[in-house]
Amino acid sequence: MKIENCLVSEDVLLSICRGYVRVHRPFHSLRVFHKTKDFDCDPTHKEHERIGFPPTVASLNVLIKALCRNEKTVDVGVKIFLEMPKRGCDPDCYTYGTLISGFFRFGRIDEAKLFEEMVEKHCSLTVVTYNSMIHGLCEAKNVGEAMRYLEEMKSKDIEPNVFTYSF
Repeated sequence: MKIENCLVSEDVLLSICRGYVRVHRPFHSLRVFHKTKDFDCDPTHKEHERIGFPPTVASLNVLIKALCRNEKTVDVGVKIFLEMPKRGCDPDCYTYGTLISGFFRFGRIDEAKLFEEMVEKHCSLTVVTYNSMIHGLCEAKNVGEAMRYLEEMKSKDIEPNVFTYSF
């Protein structure tokens, strides 16, 4: 694309990053993420820091999702998550959901309790967030707590979907 002088938007590059994440290639995703400047898109995280502007929530969410797909890099994703507010970029509901899924994926049940922090920060809870919690708790053989989240979900008028019941 660069050789052919195609204009590439940040959205296209972030889509490529997400594609690499979906096929379990987090390091490829990171490589593309760090090349956004080469395509005259928004600067990378390092460049943002150098010029004094915070990165976007969307770009950091892609990066965190890539890092949470690999057990060896989850802690780097957590570090970025913890740094976000210090850099003027507050995590959103998608950020929390990504971390929750990553923690459950690698059996880090206690850390997945970020769900409670989401509630405290008034993040809107969605069926996807509840599904992450319910699925993770079922995988951890904690069916009682999973049922508690299912009931809580219903009490908040969040409609369970086919994925909710497929665990």
